[in-house]
Amino acid sequence: MNTTLLINPTAFEAGLLSSASATGLTGAREAAWAAFAQTGLPHRRLEAWKWTDLRAALREPLAQAPANDVIAPSPFDGFEIALLNGAAQWSGAAPEGVEITSVAAEAAAPCALASDHPLANLVCALATDVVRIAVTGARVIDRPLLIRHVAGAGQAHARILIDVEDGAQVSIIETFEGPPSSGGDAYFSNSFTEARLGAGARLTRSALQEGDAAGVEANLFAATLGAEAHVEQTALAFGGKAVRLETRLAYEGDGAGATLNSAAMLSGARHA
Repeated sequence: MNTTLLINPTAFEAGLLSSASATGLTGAREAAWAAFAQTGLPHRRLEAWKWTDLRAALREPLAQAPANDVIAPSPFDGFEIALLNGAAQWSGAAPEGVEITSVAAEAAAPCALASDHPLANLVCALATDVVRIAVTGARVIDRPLLIRHVAGAGQAHARILIDVEDGAQVSIIETFEGPPSSGGDAYFSNSFTEARLGAGARLTRSALQEGDAAGVEANLFAATLGAEAHVEQTALAFGGKAVRLETRLAYEGDGAGATLNSAAMLSGARHA
């Protein structure tokens, strides 16, 4: 595996290099690493990142966060998927018409819409599994699904794939939470949510980020829309040491559209 990284990597980037080398990446994961290695962590010299310098925010090494803890369920009255440090857990049966599976990262096709995104490439390289949510048939899922990203001390990378078949409708609530017992520890929560909408499909996504002030959090939501498909998204961020929620859309059929709403509510030195 070619593990070339930037000249003079930070201590954090050196740790990423060590993790990639130890994992022995192959195939699509190796290609994603090679794409990430072209720039390393995003920094202010990259035009799209000049206001969110993650390289500066992540200089000190962070170990891979443990993924074997059990997360207490939220008060949400519905089907819930929790990802603690990138590892998914859920219980009970999904709503009728919804299939939830965890597949090996090597089996997930790369996302062309995110091929130039440093952090999405980092997720595709280092996440070992992909959580796939498939909404099958032209049916309406009448209750929202909750996806919780729960961070712990350290770094974690998570990938979600949402497939909404022709004519189907579903609502997703995606939250980004700090450590369950916040002690002001530094952490890096990096996630990539990809959605594929068939013809006439509808996806409503609500994103809520409310991590710890010491945390660095990043999420890319990338969706491809078939003919007459529609995405409606509302995102609310409370910030942290450095937080970035990004959306990319590709209209692949006539009549596709999107409604995007967002707000940031920051205090102190929080950044979003």
